[in-house]
Amino acid sequence: MPTNKSRVSKFVDLKGVPSDLIDEVAEEVGEFLLDQVLQDIASGRSSVSGKKWKGLSPEYKDTKAGFTSGKGANLELTGEMLDDLNWRLVNGRIEIGWFNDADQSIKAFNHNKGDTLPKRQSIPLPSESFRPGIRREMDAIINEILEDHEDG
Repeated sequence: MPTNKSRVSKFVDLKGVPSDLIDEVAEEVGEFLLDQVLQDIASGRSSVSGKKWKGLSPEYKDTKAGFTSGKGANLELTGEMLDDLNWRLVNGRIEIGWFNDADQSIKAFNHNKGDTLPKRQSIPLPSESFRPGIRREMDAIINEILEDHEDG
């Protein structure tokens, strides 16, 4: 998984998925992951640990109030960074993260790592995975598609 200032993403392997079902599985799982990560971000919690993020400092709350109605730690100031979060299929694997706009990738990197901004991790590092609830639902989506094609 590339995680650097030009790209913050996680690859999700689709091992065991027959090649004729890769596109269908990727579409369903990719959209689920995107929706889930955005929901977790909106709730101010990590898609990796499941824990709530630390609240905003009083100074930043005041700054943020001039840009958006959201008052919590939800990674939304102008909306540009969240708009750039996406997924794609790369060599039979799902890649989810920030990889299109270098400016948004830098913001995501700094939040994900917590080096120059408070850590608000939404994409797993190479040695990590998504929180258990996300992993269970991904498995359920894959299994449902595989079962539908076995029956059908």
